[in-house]
Amino acid sequence: MQKRNKRILAASLAVAGVLGAGGVAYAFSEFVNTGPVSGSAADMAPLTVGITSTEYKAGETSLWPGANHKASIVMTVNNSNEVPVKVTNTDVQNVSFTIGGPAGCTTALNVGAVSIDDGAGGSGNNVTVPAKSGGVDGTATIRIVEVVWLADSAPNDCQGKALTSKWKVTANSL
Repeated sequence: MQKRNKRILAASLAVAGVLGAGGVAYAFSEFVNTGPVSGSAADMAPLTVGITSTEYKAGETSLWPGANHKASIVMTVNNSNEVPVKVTNTDVQNVSFTIGGPAGCTTALNVGAVSIDDGAGGSGNNVTVPAKSGGVDGTATIRIVEVVWLADSAPNDCQGKALTSKWKVTANSL
């Protein structure tokens, strides 16, 4: 090879090496933003339990003694959060159950395991309460299925007495 060709080849390789190194350096360049970023985690507002009612077995209008006469509790749950929430069986807890009449009436009141649905034939064991929208709280119906009944030994003095229940409902955001 002639001396001139060797010089051109060496110069070409040197230029290619510089361009290659420059390309590599460019590929690994980083830009870092050091400006402030602000935000905060939301506080979950508690759900509120609205209207509650008792739903008896078909054809019955009151609570009767015996496990064959279990009643369901139906409640309206309101969500003032910006996100929908999911309520499951373990999120619904009985705070108290009382029935008017002598002390034997309340002790004859049985409270079973909590199993919920949406009261409209929807899927069991969880209910989604929609998010607040347009300034209006999201609302859902929760039915606690066949959760309460009177013992067979309930005193006759319990007949016709009012049933009162209190429930605590918590949830997880979706």
